[in-house]
Amino acid sequence: MKDTATRSFGRPYQILLQVLLESSYAVCTNFGQLDSNKRSIRRTRRCALPKDPDSLSHLIWLTLTDEWKTTGGDDPRSFFLYDSGPESRDRVILFVSQQGLQQQ
Repeated sequence: MKDTATRSFGRPYQILLQVLLESSYAVCTNFGQLDSNKRSIRRTRRCALPKDPDSLSHLIWLTLTDEWKTTGGDDPRSFFLYDSGPESRDRVILFVSQQGLQQQ
């Protein structure tokens, strides 16, 4: 379940449903509370994310690594478009999806 949580973009209940459908009867009967399992999925996802900056002053000097420039998951797609850079007085960072670029 935790592996699926880090690879999937589905909602926690969708992941739980998928895991339960693929599990034996014995596993399903001992699965525990749904709310607890959903919290476990959210916690697993949070731990897999890159560390958030500590403050806005850290964002000014932030160097964007590849993990922040893609959607992640099994099929990471680029959604980073532009960064004016840390030397810029008013830094601008643009993120956009290909779908967003095609919409008018």
